[in-house]
Amino acid sequence: MAVPWSALERFFPYPSYRLYQQELIRFVYKVFADGSIGIIHAPTGIGKSVSILVGWLAAWQTGNSGRLLVVTRTKSQLEIYARELRRIKECSGLDFTAAVVKGRQSMCLQKWSQNLNYRDFLSVCRRLRREGECKYYNAVYDERGRASRAAVSALKMAAMEGVASADELRQVCSELRLCPYEVMKLHARYADIVCGSYNYALMEGVRGALLRQSLHRLDIVFDEAHSLPEYAAGLLSDELTTTSLSRAQREITTYEVDDWGLVGALQKILSRWSKNVYQNYGLDREALVKRDTLIEELIEETGTKDETELLTLVQGLIDEGDAIRWRRSLQGKRAISYLASCAEFLQAWIVHTEPYYVRYVMALEDARGRRRGLLGLRCIDPSIAASPVINGARATVLMSGTLWSMDYYIDVLGVDRERVRRLNIPPVYPPENRLILVDTAVTTKYEERRPELLKEIARRLTEILEVVPGRVAIYFPSYELMKTIMRDVETSRPILMERHGMKHEEAISFLSSSHTGLIAGVARGKLSEGVDMVENGRGMLKAVIIVGLPYPRKSELQEAISRYYRQKYGARARKYAYELPCLTALAQAAGRLIRSPADRGVILIMDRRAATSFKRKLPPDWRRGMKAYQDLRKIKDEISNFLHNIN
Repeated sequence: MAVPWSALERFFPYPSYRLYQQELIRFVYKVFADGSIGIIHAPTGIGKSVSILVGWLAAWQTGNSGRLLVVTRTKSQLEIYARELRRIKECSGLDFTAAVVKGRQSMCLQKWSQNLNYRDFLSVCRRLRREGECKYYNAVYDERGRASRAAVSALKMAAMEGVASADELRQVCSELRLCPYEVMKLHARYADIVCGSYNYALMEGVRGALLRQSLHRLDIVFDEAHSLPEYAAGLLSDELTTTSLSRAQREITTYEVDDWGLVGALQKILSRWSKNVYQNYGLDREALVKRDTLIEELIEETGTKDETELLTLVQGLIDEGDAIRWRRSLQGKRAISYLASCAEFLQAWIVHTEPYYVRYVMALEDARGRRRGLLGLRCIDPSIAASPVINGARATVLMSGTLWSMDYYIDVLGVDRERVRRLNIPPVYPPENRLILVDTAVTTKYEERRPELLKEIARRLTEILEVVPGRVAIYFPSYELMKTIMRDVETSRPILMERHGMKHEEAISFLSSSHTGLIAGVARGKLSEGVDMVENGRGMLKAVIIVGLPYPRKSELQEAISRYYRQKYGARARKYAYELPCLTALAQAAGRLIRSPADRGVILIMDRRAATSFKRKLPPDWRRGMKAYQDLRKIKDEISNFLHNIN
């Protein structure tokens, strides 16, 4: 569908366009105008966020769009959309409303709300609202269930702002003593554009409560869509540890709950299974278990007569857990229930019988070196959660800087190929700004992973760090390898090592405080994806070092994924189960380096495989610029010469 450029550029808020940006805007307009599914590979630096908004607004103005829902993985990405929307509004004078939303817990004004996990918070929040005990919620609605005068005042303020961010709305509602989430819902219900997390698109109940709009009337943008397969599958997955079971057992004693010995039996079974896994596989290795094996042992231990009676017992314990949360909240204690969490996990274990679920057990070690067992339920087919949304929306855009194989995402997300439009934009930054090196003396290939080799990697890292005049990020295939190798790295640089649950803000703050700071992270972790390591518009890193190739770990779980993929995708199974997840993780880690046209830096891959068979899997611009050496002196000289006199 042709459209005059003047109809598009009136919404563009900047004096000039970046390379390929006009092509991207035209493509986005066509996707929304046609109601198709657009898949966009667009590298960092092209201005993807503002291009998406400009293309949609042009379609909206001509009546060729639905309402727009933009979803992202991280809060920092949401802030980018809020900033661009404000600029567009100021530049164009266009009369549209937008809401940038966050989750109920992060918006809550109750002092106790931030100290709970999300399930515990939701349980208590529901009970407070149902019992009429939340003063903030009650203040939003009048006796007829309509918006109160105070809520209307807040909504008018949001409408005057035009682009209402969650943080700003929370501040207004705090002053008016209103529930920010409920006011935000009222505002989002009528907003032309809503920006939020992936949950607002993928979870039907959340989406419906927020937008009050049927899916086929929505235009949806998934930003950073390379992470969508893992995220979508994760929504349908869960885990349980022996630590949680121990705490649940204490709850049973404290609150005198009759659980028929279920929690104790489950704790005993998991402890035995994880001990066997540790003896056979070591730490952090998943071993598959059968659904019925656990159920049969629990029936025998509890004396329940069959699966139906066991499930009834589990549902009763969920209710008991909810009651415990409520009692604790009334006592001014943290409104948590490990009993409820354990029972909810067990309920999911029993009810999910589909072939795209696998179950596993593994042995872990906490920060104090104590072993614990973990039981997991994993959905291995992302399309179950993603496909109905992507295909059911009026129009959908999947966008990322690392969609190197679009067919992979089409297949694993279950995208309707007949509706797909593709746009593949080449790199926009000068290739001479990036030096790509491979250290061929080492590898993290599992079969060759000996203690002396890991010490050699640490020794080489120590010497390489000496010639990098600036901040560095090192990414490893796993937490286990990161800890083992970093123990032997000798450097005077300040070091921040990634932890489970670490926030992006901590990494940015650390790098801002030190011009020689070293971040050690994990490929596919929090510090390798979605975090914009930028200061004053420039990238903060001078080098990214990727130790080993970040293939998914070999385990019975990964083999189960491969078997499922062989049944579904045939000859593409290995590519989809191993190769493309590795490539995406590599690209994301390396992508932390060059964040602006003025940046220059080094990417070093410490694995000989990257210079041999794996090299053919890399995109052409990577292959053209790659240099491989075994001699550490040559690697150091290349780095030193390239980075010499860089400010």
